[in-house]
Amino acid sequence: MTTPERPPTKPAPKVLTRRRRALRWFIRSVLGVLGFAALYFLAVWILGLIPVNSDYVQADEGIEIWVWDHGVHTNFVLPVKTEFIDWAAFAPLEDETLSSEQPYVLIGWGDHDFYIHTPTYDDFSLATTVKAIFLPTSAVMHMRYLSHVPMTAKKRVKLTLTKEEYQLLVTYMKNSFRLDAAGERMSIEGKGYSEFDVFYHANGTYHLFDTCNSWANTALKRTGVKTALWSPFGYAIFNHVKNR
Repeated sequence: MTTPERPPTKPAPKVLTRRRRALRWFIRSVLGVLGFAALYFLAVWILGLIPVNSDYVQADEGIEIWVWDHGVHTNFVLPVKTEFIDWAAFAPLEDETLSSEQPYVLIGWGDHDFYIHTPTYDDFSLATTVKAIFLPTSAVMHMRYLSHVPMTAKKRVKLTLTKEEYQLLVTYMKNSFRLDAAGERMSIEGKGYSEFDVFYHANGTYHLFDTCNSWANTALKRTGVKTALWSPFGYAIFNHVKNR
């Protein structure tokens, strides 16, 4: 005589409750992330449209600089030596003779790992990018001494600044360098892309709300140039900063 099959045992009420809680937690987490992303990009879009220094008029004569974006970082290209600063003396290369022989310098601020390990899109790393975006990380100043102003760029805008405006820009950049206990700038040896590059420890931390682009945007705001209210991405800068 065969034993009749028993119906499958239903999960205990406590197990069902745990599963439901886990499912609710997962759904809420996903919705929270999506909601945060939506608010973030909405803020980026709206604040990027709002101009500051709307009455800015570019000088006819003065000191020429370039706002330069090659698709990975937004930087500035400046003359190495003016009456206000000699960048080759302020932040020299490991071989100081090389920096003094170049007429231009590229200056930028950004995440330590991303800046050092991602000079181009070919060096892109998802892990480094995710860490830079979502975790507050240490920042660096990047200096590259140049024999000419780079022509190839995603965006490249030339500005003519008055002496007063250039002084404001220089002050902002100098204050971005972190100093040691003795008040000296701290270079990061052996981390340049080439013999013409050097990195220095910088003030501030890099994260989703403070990027290389927002640093450059703040530099323009402090200088008095018309730019975006907030720009963690480079496109908003170049919506306001234009070639003549």
